[in-house]
Order: sequence, then C-alpha cells, then structure tokens
Amino acid sequence: LKDLVNQICQSTEYHLLFTAANTDVGGVIINETLRELAANNSRVTFVESLGRTNYYTAQKVAAVMLGNSSSGLIEAHSFGIPVVNVGSRQDGRLRNANCVDVAVDVPAILTALQTATDPAFKSKFSLLPNIYGDGKSSERIVDFVRSTAWDKLLLKRSTF
Repeated sequence: LKDLVNQICQSTEYHLLFTAANTDVGGVIINETLRELAANNSRVTFVESLGRTNYYTAQKVAAVMLGNSSSGLIEAHSFGIPVVNVGSRQDGRLRNANCVDVAVDVPAILTALQTATDPAFKSKFSLLPNIYGDGKSSERIVDFVRSTAWDKLLLKRSTF
C-alpha cells in the first residue's frame, strides 16, 4: 500500500482520498497504514467515513475510484467514474463497463490506473447504461401504481 501510494503520487497530480477499510481481516492494519501515509503526505487524506452526502459529493468530483469496494461496481458508473477494482473481493458480482479488474500487484495497478483514466476509456463506458438502473425506478413504480385499474384487477370471468 505504501509503495502504491508513493508511486501514484510520483507519477500523477492526484490528491488521494481514502476512507477506512471495513472490518475484514487486515482492515485495522490497512487503516493504520493509511493514517500514517496521510500524516506524512499532504496529497493523501484519510477519513474514517465521509457519510452519505459527502461520499456522493466525492464521487461527483473524483477522477477515478481505486480499491475493492462494491460501490465501484454498483454506484460509480452513475457518477461517470472509472474504477480500478483491485483483487478478488468482488469476484462473482456483476460490474459495469467502467471497471478495470486487476490483481493485487503494484505495477499492474498502475497500468490499470492509466487505462481507467484514459479519456477514450471513459468515453466508451459513458455511452453504456448502468446495469444497476438509471435511478428512476421509484418514478416508474409510482406511475405503475397510479395507472393500474385496481378495481378491475381482481375481476374474474366465469368460463363455464
């Protein structure tokens, strides 16, 4: 993690925002490492949690998402964010075309980061729909409920 962060800082202009790892095995060590990196590098910020509103705001302005969160597979496409999905934690889950899957390997992650941030990659996936929906399901449900003739729904015709 230290090597990856240092190499990203050396090769890009990005400011890195990290949220805390969850309670998976090794999460405490990851969080300690992230706190240390943030304390020693002004381009690294570590927070325990952004909360919902700040998290969505961060996604709105982010250039790329890097990690192994289901949020990268599910939500990031709605914000037009490319995702570098690291490791096998999300194996078996559906993913949008904005995801670049990569092994836990610093050179491979750096290559995937270049791929994901290439404007041609973003223009390709931004034309595709989000497989998890377009955010308008509640409107469709309300329209369905309003347009259904509920008084006629349970009428049954005798066929004898």
